[in-house]
Amino acid sequence: MDRLGLALAVLVLGGSALTASGQESAAVAVGGDAGVAGLSLVSVGGVRASAGMAAPGGDGATWLWQFRNTDTAPRLLALSAPFDGGLPEGMLSAQFRCSATLVEGNAPRLAVVLFEKGGACWFALGPTAPTAQVADASISLEPLRQAAFSTDESGQLEWGEVVRVWVGAVLEGRSAGTFRLSRAVLTSEPYKAEKPLRLTGNGPGVWSVGKDPAVTAVLTMPDEGPDGKPCMKVDFHFPGQQHMYMVPSTPIVPGERGGFSGLRLTYKASLPPGIPGLLVMLGEQGAQFYASPPPPASEDWTTITIPLEQFRLGEWTKDDNGRLDMARVSTVMVGCHGAATGDGGPGSISVCDIELVP
Repeated sequence: MDRLGLALAVLVLGGSALTASGQESAAVAVGGDAGVAGLSLVSVGGVRASAGMAAPGGDGATWLWQFRNTDTAPRLLALSAPFDGGLPEGMLSAQFRCSATLVEGNAPRLAVVLFEKGGACWFALGPTAPTAQVADASISLEPLRQAAFSTDESGQLEWGEVVRVWVGAVLEGRSAGTFRLSRAVLTSEPYKAEKPLRLTGNGPGVWSVGKDPAVTAVLTMPDEGPDGKPCMKVDFHFPGQQHMYMVPSTPIVPGERGGFSGLRLTYKASLPPGIPGLLVMLGEQGAQFYASPPPPASEDWTTITIPLEQFRLGEWTKDDNGRLDMARVSTVMVGCHGAATGDGGPGSISVCDIELVP
């Protein structure tokens, strides 16, 4: 497989997860003592791009790409460095100094790709590059993901067997602009998020409702949130004496989801009699993890932060390792379930400002 095919396969095809666990602090500059001046350009295909050094070698060295992606498929801008002696065990994050200046489209996402001696390939995608000015940004390397085309007998990355590292950025969708990279370091320091990540993007989210056939539900997106902001609202009715469920869900925006400690959301809810609280869940490739204890109903807008450690694997679902892996979470759900008392009754749930917080 040529470099272009390999790059696209790494980005487009999913794989299994890996958690690194380091012991002693270590940092390795990708490119060695020369820094990014010691990196070589990976050939780019499927995208119009030109790249070169914007400054001579040394600490002032900067790689600069002028790019235009006219395709909807992900494309990779990457630099390469060999590692004949492998890497220290337990690299937990990658630290970049970079920026993106956009003419159109979205900022590229930071990326690291690692190749083992036996041919196995692992990768991590991070947050979008800073756009206001050149700044430091980090990528979590726990968990790493194995490319689907890659095979590895041990099922985990062997740091001492790493022979090559790519660093760069992924163009997602049609975009044009400039990407700069002046520093790339792998380190055993854990990744820590610096600011909240809004999971629904700039709006209230793109919601749909899953429910028992006996439940009626009407989903709207009114401007009824705090200060008139748009929110997800669902009005529904449960019959009595039977276990029912009603669960609106929305896909979450791409982004680095490691290094966070909790899920924060603003809501108000009235529930049918006998329903103890909200069912707040994170969906991970088919598995569902729910918040325990459930947030209570509230007649007024209420903001809560649920520690991620309080999410439990649902008894009705399965997960390959039984553990919430934030890098694999793709949906967030806010609804309710249970057996309403008596004849049942109506309910209403409104939600906005769903975020992961450091």
